[in-house]
Amino acid sequence: MGNIPTLYEWAGDMQTFETLFTQFYAKVLKDDLLADVFKNMSPEHVKHVAHFVAEVFGGDKLYTTEDQGTHAKMIGKHIGKMLTEEMRQRWVHLLLQTADEVGLKSDPEFRSAFVGYIEWGTRLAVINAQLTENPMDTNEPMPKWGWGETRGHIFHKKQKMRKLKLQMRISVDGYVAGPNGEEDWDLKSDEKLWQLIDELPDSSDTLLLGRKWPRTSSPILKDLRPTAPKLLSPRKW
Repeated sequence: MGNIPTLYEWAGDMQTFETLFTQFYAKVLKDDLLADVFKNMSPEHVKHVAHFVAEVFGGDKLYTTEDQGTHAKMIGKHIGKMLTEEMRQRWVHLLLQTADEVGLKSDPEFRSAFVGYIEWGTRLAVINAQLTENPMDTNEPMPKWGWGETRGHIFHKKQKMRKLKLQMRISVDGYVAGPNGEEDWDLKSDEKLWQLIDELPDSSDTLLLGRKWPRTSSPILKDLRPTAPKLLSPRKW
């Protein structure tokens, strides 16, 4: 059995990828949903994306050498962009449409690998676009994509995991209310607990509250600043 070609070799050459993304981004800049997102892209953006995808598919390492790029740099371009699923789907649709127009190889094996990578990459882009900091280490390797992968390099395992803080108000008899039915007695008597709760919004991005919290702790929660975390309150706990 002969050597199996890379996706890059099967697709053609670097000109194949440069033509694909040149015509693709021409469509993007005219699209009513995507134009605003890409209107300020650098003159080198199209070439960098073509080099990036070609390298991922097994082509020459022009992105990491000539363009001095890294996977972390590419991820960084999506941080804070607040991309939506609708935008992602439009981006994918236009790229696949362009692929047909420029005559990109259309055999089932290549196209399934091509679409698999595009789906993987764009879904990660949407996730990263909601972040404020780049989760990837600068020395992370480039992803590699071939004929049988269902995913690329798993960089997200090294992302910083968020901490979960659990605060429970439990009494010995299982009933937290005071002698007169008050439910904030512990806050009034424990200064350290009050300080902890007061500082909680500044150190959290989401608060999952018990069903009675909004009522019993309204004096605490009503003064939350505009940067306060999301408040989630289940009906039953």
